Amino acid sequence: MITIELKGQLYWYVDKMKTVSIDHFEGNLKDLVISLGLPEGEVGVVLVNQKKEPLSYSLKANDHIIIIPVVGGG
Repeated sequence: MITIELKGQLYWYVDKMKTVSIDHFEGNLKDLVISLGLPEGEVGVVLVNQKKEPLSYSLKANDHIIIIPVVGGG
């Protein structure tokens, strides 16, 4: 099972759910972002098991993923 936490406004894209669990997923983080319906341009940092990973990271069973949006401001 893979657990995904969506931070900031990203949860709006997934039926306002801040935590999503997926029993089985084959692919990388980019595939996951697309399957969740998240705009890639709004994804800032992705942590897998508390470590920053690129979108090319291949998901494994029991990964805990935190997706943090791009932060802007002036």
